[in-house]
Amino acid sequence: MSAEIAPAVAEMRDFSGPWGMAPYLAPEIVLLYKAKSLTPRDTADFEAVVPRLDPGQSAWLRRALAQTTVGHPWLTSPHLL
Repeated sequence: MSAEIAPAVAEMRDFSGPWGMAPYLAPEIVLLYKAKSLTPRDTADFEAVVPRLDPGQSAWLRRALAQTTVGHPWLTSPHLL
């Protein structure tokens, strides 16, 4: 894990699913990793997922992006304000 992402990911929650379901990656954490490349597919994933994040997930993603990718274009999304 890169040194730039480590502080933001330090707050990560448990990856295990609720009620004994299969583990899954939290969408806000997946988006943080996708933010590094800004390919058309990653941007489309961001636009599809970010409106569905709950307020806590949105706040986490905003803080993580601000800490690891200063001036990232996703920080201007109304869903992260």
